[in-house]
Amino acid sequence: MTNEQVIEAVNRLTETYNEVKAELNEAKRQAAILQPLYKNGHIIWDGREDFQMTDEPLTNLIGVGTGAVSKYGKWCAQYMTKLTGHTIISNCETQTPTNYVVVKVKLPENKDGAFFIKYANADNWGHGITTAWMCNSDKSIKTLLGSQVADKHADYAKSVVFNPKNQDAWDSRYYQWVAFNYNKEDIIKDDEGYSYIALSSSASTWYIGGWAVAERNTNFVWAPTRLFDLEFYNPTSKSTHNSLLAGLTLSYFTQNEKHTNVRIPYSKTGNLIIGILCLTDHYTPNPIFTGFKTNTEFNFDKIVCGNFAKIKQNLPNYQWGFVHVPENEVIQNTVEINGLKLLQFNIDVPENERHFYFAGMFTEQEA
Repeated sequence: MTNEQVIEAVNRLTETYNEVKAELNEAKRQAAILQPLYKNGHIIWDGREDFQMTDEPLTNLIGVGTGAVSKYGKWCAQYMTKLTGHTIISNCETQTPTNYVVVKVKLPENKDGAFFIKYANADNWGHGITTAWMCNSDKSIKTLLGSQVADKHADYAKSVVFNPKNQDAWDSRYYQWVAFNYNKEDIIKDDEGYSYIALSSSASTWYIGGWAVAERNTNFVWAPTRLFDLEFYNPTSKSTHNSLLAGLTLSYFTQNEKHTNVRIPYSKTGNLIIGILCLTDHYTPNPIFTGFKTNTEFNFDKIVCGNFAKIKQNLPNYQWGFVHVPENEVIQNTVEINGLKLLQFNIDVPENERHFYFAGMFTEQEA
């Protein structure tokens, strides 16, 4: 090898090194701006860790009306509590419970946060879908916090979201942590500094394996697939349940149809993204997303954006798609249900294309 060839080789190596270094620095920069969803997470009671049914803090589960709490005992690797006698809720806009259970809890002071329950998940949603409200200090219903259910309805543990410690939300075969966001202005306290969060279910008997609180770093809100099949947020159009695929509940919006007034909750007004966990094989329909009231078309792409999507990235068999909704469109296409903001949008799936399959959606403010 001549001296010139050696110099050329060294120059190529130097260029490659500089490129790799620049890419590494960019990766570090991107990683630095990502925030975990939660901080100062505090698990108040956990039947898996405690392995006992002590009086405290279970006495902070309080029945209102005919709502009743009892100690169930051990089920599938941990202890849990049994809830009965509540008003069965299947539509949050047309129904408000008179019988329910409240959780007496001290929330982080003057902070946006999330309240968690460890959802005990029977196959095929046998334990129902859980709905939560922030209460007045007299335990009466005040503000809807939303409805939640696990990310799968059968088989072994898998989830999309995280628990209060920013770990995978699935804790064991039959238990997943689910979160209800609240904003600091929603917090109501009694004279002793306690808040009361009401819980009800779509099933007559359901169970809790734990509860927790955490401060929120972002305005991320997760809407599990099953909610889009049902009437909890009173949409005009609903999705159709398909199956369990790659460990997650899969639903779809049918092809050759415009699905109107689909609703998804969000925490705060601003430029929003809707992140949709799309089935990779069925991403090709490329639906048209529009505002329900304005009929304005929103941009839809696969360019990964949003804090949560960058943390979670793609899951096997799934990839993220993103709908971008400007703030003025958010304001014009919003409906409130007892204080919970929901974005209203349409999904137009083209003719002669496959159904549009998905495994859940989230909203988050777009930077």
